[in-house]
Amino acid sequence: MSDLFAAAEEPVPEDEAAALEANKRAALRAKLGKVLDLHGLAQLPDPEPLIEGVLTYRSSVLMVGATGTNKTFTALGMACSVATGKPWLGRAVALTGPVVYVVGEGAFGLKHRIAAWEQHNGATIPPESMRFVLRPDSLADPEFWEALADLVRELSARLVVLDTFSSLAPDADETTDAAKATRWLSDLAADNDCTAILVHHTGWGPQDRARGGSQLEANVDEVLVLRKADPDDPNSQVSIKRKKVKDGPAGAEIWVERVEVGPSVVLSETLGPEATTAGTRRPGHADLQRIVTEWIAGNPPTSKRQVVDAVMAENSVGRPKATAAFEALERGGLIREERRKVLEKGREVTRPVWVPGGGRVGLRNPTGEPDREA
Repeated sequence: MSDLFAAAEEPVPEDEAAALEANKRAALRAKLGKVLDLHGLAQLPDPEPLIEGVLTYRSSVLMVGATGTNKTFTALGMACSVATGKPWLGRAVALTGPVVYVVGEGAFGLKHRIAAWEQHNGATIPPESMRFVLRPDSLADPEFWEALADLVRELSARLVVLDTFSSLAPDADETTDAAKATRWLSDLAADNDCTAILVHHTGWGPQDRARGGSQLEANVDEVLVLRKADPDDPNSQVSIKRKKVKDGPAGAEIWVERVEVGPSVVLSETLGPEATTAGTRRPGHADLQRIVTEWIAGNPPTSKRQVVDAVMAENSVGRPKATAAFEALERGGLIREERRKVLEKGREVTRPVWVPGGGRVGLRNPTGEPDREA
């Protein structure tokens, strides 16, 4: 028995003790994360845009707005632009690549919104460029973030959207858990070379701040606030404002309105309510439908392209907006195509032309199914 006690009391060999101490120090040092000198700091990548003037690459972003402020339309439009390289509201996409979109609510309407975006932008999104994660485990679970990071690395995703905080983390406390959620969001962006957007709601108070803990805004790199010009108007223009930009100027603002396209709607830029009051507003979607109808009624029958070109030139609007108005009228039967004889270079030829129709069309339907929640 004494031999057993003697063996237990034998000292650990010096080389083994040194290895144990080294492992302990390494594990302890790992808790510090990265430790850089000035040379290492200089090697870090400079801030660069993902979408010019809107989103920074490798940033954590909080997108916040009340119900009906186009949160999903905005985030999904950004995702479609990053997946295809098509500009978002005229702003260049600097880096194109796969997108991961994590959905907590309203998944069944997404296909209609994507179809409308493709029609409006004249683009087809490659199926493999977007992945939709439906009803995952709670964002309050650290293992969810590990699984999401693994998927992002597998796809080399450029953009990740989590829509919305409350629907994806029903068991989380938006005040006490805010710091953890934003830390995981920031780690996802920084460790995986992507931009990560968390979509969230405003509270009952001021409509320019996130519901819940102040850390939600304080701990992310950027904050986008979506706010209606008229909270009581379902068709109101909406402001998208860069409230916070960690490594650049904040305050840039974009005004948008909904434009009916196919089975859903898309966002189109407008000048905002102040320009409307000053009388300098460019025509919106409903205005353009009226203008197209009046132009067709008041001019000799002609082609779709000629109508759109004329409306663009006379009203200082882009082709997508003029075309969207034309096609909404076509779907509603307010204008129709027919073949007529027209003069071309002194010769009579038969061509398809557009004339007034007898149908009815709703000029806007931004709150109809399946798009009542944005």
